[in-house]
Amino acid sequence: MSDETSSFPQVTRAAKARAALIRTAVAVIGFVALLVLTFVMLGIPPVEALGSLWTGAFGDATVGRMGPLAETLGEAAPLVLTGLSVVVSWQAGLFSIGGEGQLLAGALAATALARVAGHLPAPILTGLMVAGAIAGGALWGAIAGWLRVRRGVQEVISTIML
Repeated sequence: MSDETSSFPQVTRAAKARAALIRTAVAVIGFVALLVLTFVMLGIPPVEALGSLWTGAFGDATVGRMGPLAETLGEAAPLVLTGLSVVVSWQAGLFSIGGEGQLLAGALAATALARVAGHLPAPILTGLMVAGAIAGGALWGAIAGWLRVRRGVQEVISTIML
């Protein structure tokens, strides 16, 4: 064996970024094409429908820009974080598909805190609610972890049941 470097070309960071950008662009274009096809099949004018979707999600000059964008981010953030939690468990070699239950447990904990501590100033209450939501979701997920470690229950089964 020789000490020569591998015959495979090294992939630069710029090439990886370009590839990720191309994949993202293809996904967005494919999604828009699927939306247009769906609108056409339903007899809805695609340009008008896409404009309404954009205005509803991001606002415009007449509606205002921050209200719809804040609503979109407020609705999307828990779903994105729940999806990330499933990805983290997959990276650890586990198959936790109980993200929805953990989301609901966290939401229930945050709501209970808001009901009990609603008299606190908004910044403090918000911080408490976020911490409570994290703790509620983590405790719900810990049940599946405990069942796996102590009882040997497959996490797929326990997270489905939870």
